[in-house]
Amino acid sequence: MRPASVRFDAWADALMAGGTVDGAELASSIAEAPVCVWTADARGVDGAGAGSVVRLAYVLASLSATAAALDASGVRVAQASGVGVVWPVGLHLLEEVAALRALRLAWAALVSAWDAPALSMQVSAITSTTWLTTEDPANNTLRETLAVAAAMMGGADTVEVAEPGAGFDGASRLAVTGPSVLAWEARLDQMGDVGAGAATVESRTAALLDAAWTLAASWDALGGLPTEAVRTEILTACEADRRAAERDIRARRQTIIGVSQSPAPLGAPAPLGEGWRRASSWANARRRFEDAGVAFRPTLVGAPPPWRSEAVASFAALGSNTGSRGIALLIVSEAASRDDAVAAVAACRASGAIGVVVAAAGSDAFGADARWAPGDDVIEVAELALARAEGA
Repeated sequence: MRPASVRFDAWADALMAGGTVDGAELASSIAEAPVCVWTADARGVDGAGAGSVVRLAYVLASLSATAAALDASGVRVAQASGVGVVWPVGLHLLEEVAALRALRLAWAALVSAWDAPALSMQVSAITSTTWLTTEDPANNTLRETLAVAAAMMGGADTVEVAEPGAGFDGASRLAVTGPSVLAWEARLDQMGDVGAGAATVESRTAALLDAAWTLAASWDALGGLPTEAVRTEILTACEADRRAAERDIRARRQTIIGVSQSPAPLGAPAPLGEGWRRASSWANARRRFEDAGVAFRPTLVGAPPPWRSEAVASFAALGSNTGSRGIALLIVSEAASRDDAVAAVAACRASGAIGVVVAAAGSDAFGADARWAPGDDVIEVAELALARAEGA
């Protein structure tokens, strides 16, 4: 067994690989280490799709399992020099701040239960790789900067950038300069308990903490880590969170921060390694459209007179700049009349669009090939429009 350190979580290894943990050996490793520490590492469950509740519940389960192993071996928890938590940070700023606040509140409850009030916890935040993409390195830089800000605002002790913008010139400097710039320009390193007293953050903190305690307690009732029953429960919860996130992203109920156009990478983007990516469905759809020589271009249809010229200009530019055919996504505002929307569909077709998707309230498609409504799968709607256009 590897020496105990803030970067090694035996339970995480067993969870993801399907192995077992010898509690006595783990306790001995921790007790005999030069610095008596142990860790809970949430990167494994995060990579499997876990949301905030499951990540926090796993950390509680991991810490509790190690404390139980120490106690069973006659090693007092209070003898440890400290505990490390490796916490993957995503893009939802207030959610991540609330999760880190909930983690600190949970830690206070744990040390009280262990009668180890002097035991300290170091939170090592690392940007989550699930938000990254191999094809948009500039967006990776934007996303990881936001994650770094969330970690600093949430009170993490250290912040690390996991995959610093592969393929984008200069983006690798983010790992070093990001926290420094945010500390210097925004003074994020000098903030106390960000969100304290704010109803949104306080309520989300309490909800996360209650849900995580409940989930961790249900795992404990099944025997705790590393039993096969609990392993199955954790992986099932991760899979459920992953599927829910993918559905929400495809339906635009959950967003991934980014920009629509970014500089091309210098050379081939470096691989980001194995693992689930939240934006994979969009990247795969984009490849399918590119393979078919089709671009997907959104255009806002508002009140006259701008909409017609914007629709025409959009598709004229699309054809001249890329040489590809285009599918229009017409976003019809409430200010536009039905005649406006019908005319916009016709204008897009006249401008070279091979298919038209309408996004609007109500059930009217205004003569388009497909209609998107809030909650619909955007990718499925776009591919339907492509199939109908290709079959025409």
